[in-house]
Amino acid sequence: MRLLWWLILTLGLALPLKTFAEFAHKSEGQVRFTSNANYENGSEDSDWILSARQSSNGRFSLGEFGLRGQLDKYISESQNDAFSWRGSFSRPQSTDNSDWTLWSGIFGTHYLQGAPGNTESNFDQVGLDIGAEFFHQLGTAEAALGPAYQFKSYSNFDGRKDHTLSVYGEVLFSPQRWKLIPSGDFGYTNSSLSEYSKLFLTLSFRAEFQTRGPWSIEGEYLIRSTRFTSRTIAQSTAVSRGRGQVTFSTVETNESHSYREFSLAGFRQLFDQWKISCGFRALSQISKSGIEDYSSLEMFVLMTSSY
Repeated sequence: MRLLWWLILTLGLALPLKTFAEFAHKSEGQVRFTSNANYENGSEDSDWILSARQSSNGRFSLGEFGLRGQLDKYISESQNDAFSWRGSFSRPQSTDNSDWTLWSGIFGTHYLQGAPGNTESNFDQVGLDIGAEFFHQLGTAEAALGPAYQFKSYSNFDGRKDHTLSVYGEVLFSPQRWKLIPSGDFGYTNSSLSEYSKLFLTLSFRAEFQTRGPWSIEGEYLIRSTRFTSRTIAQSTAVSRGRGQVTFSTVETNESHSYREFSLAGFRQLFDQWKISCGFRALSQISKSGIEDYSSLEMFVLMTSSY
């Protein structure tokens, strides 16, 4: 890690001042209420969450650098307190026939009170990802498509390491004051703990509407299907053979999860640099085994400053 920061500092000092093009910052503060802080199927624990996020982006002739940090503080369920960060770099490319972007990033999430382990991702983790995104104009719409690779390490979870390959696609329609954005993501994760190896497919539809005044509205519906390649479930069925005879038939199938999420938010521009928004998010997961089922309703108020 020291070597990485030394390389970043050296590169920054080596860039001549004339390469500086633009630097932007965004500060966000959020108050959120959730009906199920621990994503449990049984005894649900509601809680208030305070979040602060800071992000900065700098554009140079070499490309765009970004740095983001976020702190989440739970009022009651403090085992979920976490700090997450991400550093990124992207380099747009352009040819006569197409536009495309190369991107990469390093990231991490650190739980301040230890690892709660409420879900399979609630453990300290660090990782990196790389990918490319290709853009193409389709009449009045714009399409984006690209592959990605991600490595993620869970230091305090039996040395678990995940390698994920995925393909992402998105289409942007902009009729008048609307933005309609259907997208999809398909991939495979190979984990050093085989029970976490999985295939996944995510589909979402997002809509944004800009009113004539300072208000705008955004909504999204997302579904994700996950199939674990090494988790099996034995299901037994009783079959009556007549004359009081009953036999049992057992079939083994792979564990799978079905996730749904719906969110709706309203945004209001207060000043040139300030924006406030409020909304809700409803989410649920159904697992084939029934063990990892949960649902939650979240409401939030968010203040954003861009400068």
